[in-house]
Amino acid sequence: MRIRTQFFLFSVLQSLVIFQYDPLLIVGHVNAHLRLELLAGVQLLVAASLVICSLVMARRFPPQQVVQIGLIFRIVATICLLTAKAPSWFIGGFLCYQLVALGLDTYYESSVMTWATQHQRSFGHFRLFGSLGYATSGLYVTGLLAVTGSLRSLLWFILCVNLVLLVLSSGHSELLVVTPRGINHGRESQMVWQSWVVLALGTAVITLPNSFGYLLTAYLRQGFHASLLQATAMGSVALLLGSCVSEMFGFYIVEALIIRLGATRVISLGVGLAVCRWFIAAIATSSSLFLATYLLHGVSFAFIYVGTVSWLVKVTGRVAGELATRFVLIANIIAIGLARLYPIMLAKWPIHTLFWGYLGFCLMTLGTFMIVLHRAPLQPLSSDK
Repeated sequence: MRIRTQFFLFSVLQSLVIFQYDPLLIVGHVNAHLRLELLAGVQLLVAASLVICSLVMARRFPPQQVVQIGLIFRIVATICLLTAKAPSWFIGGFLCYQLVALGLDTYYESSVMTWATQHQRSFGHFRLFGSLGYATSGLYVTGLLAVTGSLRSLLWFILCVNLVLLVLSSGHSELLVVTPRGINHGRESQMVWQSWVVLALGTAVITLPNSFGYLLTAYLRQGFHASLLQATAMGSVALLLGSCVSEMFGFYIVEALIIRLGATRVISLGVGLAVCRWFIAAIATSSSLFLATYLLHGVSFAFIYVGTVSWLVKVTGRVAGELATRFVLIANIIAIGLARLYPIMLAKWPIHTLFWGYLGFCLMTLGTFMIVLHRAPLQPLSSDK
């Protein structure tokens, strides 16, 4: 139960930092133009955080100590945010928090994946509690705004959740033990070009909706003329549909589908759902129809994420947690490029135009996967359907 609770709380915090990016910087009185410009800097720090995560996993430091040190760092950074008097100091504290934010979350998730793989446990049945955290985080934000009327309460909430996680990380845990580097050392091999194609395109497809999370509130306000409170509430509904309804369902069934259909078909199915999602988003003329697209978001993400890691484990023989960390790192490197491009693109086109670009990319990816995964399978996948 401790693993599920930690998964839930880590995802709550991760969702707040991603989807409440704009409101959190409003707390520090950071102007709108600078908030958009900071996206690229934030993504660079997120990538650095994930690189640190990869190095820590490779060196096999004691996981329990790594988690505790990371949480203490985040707690100190949050206190700095609460006490900052000037926007420049607030930005500095916010960037410090980002340095360990996603890296620590990914480190914990990768540890769970490695542990579940080696002990023949269903990773998806643990990860769905992370989806539940994503789904409900927006409700907490809306409730805090409705009760307190102040965005500053978000920082107090972040501080409290980090403190709870620090308490939960103390004591013995069946998960937080040093795990061996590989599952089958004899099968471990270098990643070949097909692996890099699948990894790069798969991460790109799941990065599109994740990077759009930074613009979600702005799109709801611009595209459907919603107030800040209304946009936050609609964003909460989107998270509820995408994470609680869709993603939890996707993670619950994905491993059973991989056993039945094979990882290759599950990955292609996930990309196909992404195509449907962005087509509906592009033609949506009401906020209700747009929010309904999030019913496809979570299932698509679960299928692509777990399917790709499962496919790569069979191809390379590497440990699942290391591959999962690499998956998230590449996704965030791609997000850096998107964050840099957004100010340029949005100066010329409305946010809605991005959906057609997303749709075209997903269609191209689906066609590429049909060739790489189905027509030219790798030898280690001869047993994969």
